[in-house]
Amino acid sequence: MFPRVCARPALWFTFGLSIMAAGCVQQQATAPEEPIAQAVPVQTPASLVAAGRYADAVAALTLAAGGEGPGAQEARLKAGLIEADLGHLPAARAQWADALSDKATTPRAVLAQALLHMGEGRQDEALFILNSLAPKDFDPFEKGLFLRALGKAQLAAGDRAAILNLMNSEIFPMPPNRRTELTHLIWDALKRNDDAGLRDKLDARNQNLPGWLALKADAATHASTPDTLQQALSTWRLAYPAHPANEMLVDEILELAEQQGGPLRRVALLLPLHGELAPYASAVRDGFNAMRLASADSSLEIRFHDTTGAAAVSHYQQAVKDGAQLVIGPLDKPGVEALARLAERPVPILALNNPGVGFVTATAAPGALPSFSWFALAPEDDAVDLARQAWEDGHRRIATLVANTDLGSRTRAAFVTAWEQRGGVVVEDSRYTGSAEAYKAAIRKTFSLAQSEARAAFIRRTLNRPIIFEARARVDVDAIMLSADPVNARQIIPQFRYLGVDHLPIYATSQVYGGRPDALADADLEGVIFGARPWDLPQHQSPLSGLFNQYWPRSDSGTRQLFAFGMDAYLLLRALPALATDPARSVAGATGTLERDASGRIKRELAWARFTTGIPQALAPPP
Repeated sequence: MFPRVCARPALWFTFGLSIMAAGCVQQQATAPEEPIAQAVPVQTPASLVAAGRYADAVAALTLAAGGEGPGAQEARLKAGLIEADLGHLPAARAQWADALSDKATTPRAVLAQALLHMGEGRQDEALFILNSLAPKDFDPFEKGLFLRALGKAQLAAGDRAAILNLMNSEIFPMPPNRRTELTHLIWDALKRNDDAGLRDKLDARNQNLPGWLALKADAATHASTPDTLQQALSTWRLAYPAHPANEMLVDEILELAEQQGGPLRRVALLLPLHGELAPYASAVRDGFNAMRLASADSSLEIRFHDTTGAAAVSHYQQAVKDGAQLVIGPLDKPGVEALARLAERPVPILALNNPGVGFVTATAAPGALPSFSWFALAPEDDAVDLARQAWEDGHRRIATLVANTDLGSRTRAAFVTAWEQRGGVVVEDSRYTGSAEAYKAAIRKTFSLAQSEARAAFIRRTLNRPIIFEARARVDVDAIMLSADPVNARQIIPQFRYLGVDHLPIYATSQVYGGRPDALADADLEGVIFGARPWDLPQHQSPLSGLFNQYWPRSDSGTRQLFAFGMDAYLLLRALPALATDPARSVAGATGTLERDASGRIKRELAWARFTTGIPQALAPPP
């Protein structure tokens, strides 16, 4: 019986387990389903950036930077680059504190150093550093950041390459806060530069170019007519609905056009029409009036004030009482300085000289115009433009040859500053005085010919026998910067040929050309490249240039220049509102392409030409 008694509990135990198991199965089937864990791919910093998750990318990189070695250092550098692009420069500095302490020279470290310079307003130093990098050094996000930084620095320096780099950066990831900034930078660069050939150089992945070019054409065509501009921009928006300019820029363009629609009816012109400055002031006045007559602007009332020095203040105040909407002048520096020191300027001023160090920033007058702008024919401007042209032509190592005068020193100083800011090297600095032997000595110094001859003399003495010798010029120079008037230049240039050093391009300031074609006298200047006032070039001459030659046949270069200066002063009457409101705007003047910077200065960019058979031939604009 015992086996039977024992077998029964085993059966019940087995059966009970089955029931329990069944009950468990039934209970699991009716309970809510638990989420099943899926295999999630690891999200790298690059994929997080591509997804627009910049803060998460920084967190991932910061975690990766917790170790030691090159990998951790590069992670800190990259995290700092993202922080900087997000506008968190203090956080970027914290990331870079250790990574840059060892003066690392990796592309990321160099880019970080450039961004620090830009954050401190040192654009020129940043540009110098950025020029040593290339897009191939970086991943997609960093490529975009590098191209945007390079383009921004180039734009500040007036480099035409800015538009290409800024537009090429559009195809790479960027934080949302940088899209608006990039849109405005591209617009500024596009308006400043010729867009010929841009399509061929642009990355084919950028689909925004047609919209940019169409927007530029519409804005230029209808700038003075807000109603038709609004219609054109509405049509543009339908054609390019996804274009980044739709976000804010199109509305800003229209708003600017509406602000500039007010008419200008009464202007006061302050000039020293008597005394030692009278001949210069007369040339400015005549150019101003000639341009007014040529424009057939009968609605504008001009009142002239004969004034110099501190008296300009009382004449300005009288012009305000008379209802002037704009005061142009004075011409003399003391008069300009007196107006520049005024704490209140109820009517805007366009001064015709540099205000100097006493300039007082005042609240802008009501309306579109700021309270103070100034326009001057400074030789320093020519030197800065020469640096730009020589750099864009591909030169990097240059020798300067200037007159041993105060003007020569000022011109050279301005050139050297602009040249070195771009990264160029001044290999030699030579001065000349007005004699043939002095010219020769200066050129010999420039090319180290004296050193070459000294070496030959040493060899003769050592060998105690005659040797055949030809002086060899230094080979570390790739261009010459020359500041000279026509008389000096016609004697200096032949010396280059005589000494066998005429193989290098020579860039001269605008003073090298007298303003009138003279093939016989200028034959010795063959090949010299120089900056010129556009209206002085035969290919660009306007009807007013012909009238000037007819009525002022014996005028010198200075008078001609001041006449053109007066023409541009009139031109600025209408253009100044646009130039002041939009720093990227420019206008083609008789003395150069004019634009206004943030300080109020009207800057000039010259036309460039080359002497060919003694006649200036305008250089084609870069593609």
